[in-house]
Amino acid sequence: MWVTWAFTVAVACADADRDGYGADDCDDADAAVSPGATEVCNGIDDDCDGLADDPSAADATAWYLDTDGNGLGNPEGLIRACDPPLATVPNRDGP
Repeated sequence: MWVTWAFTVAVACADADRDGYGADDCDDADAAVSPGATEVCNGIDDDCDGLADDPSAADATAWYLDTDGNGLGNPEGLIRACDPPLATVPNRDGP
């Protein structure tokens, strides 16, 4: 007679920074960095999406295209970014 056994093994992932994320945490030494964190402009990938300071950052600035270089931004050319993209001004009304 043969007996077959089935086992379920639960594996716990370490959560060194105790932020509630183990294996999915991209920086387990910093509790402020996790997949559930809010992205902010600080040079760090806060939300573990693979991008630091992406346009979805909570404090990203609105920049407006100024393709003719006159210092006046185009209100239809809105770009959200942490750092000023080329050929943009910080407001649509110019400097």
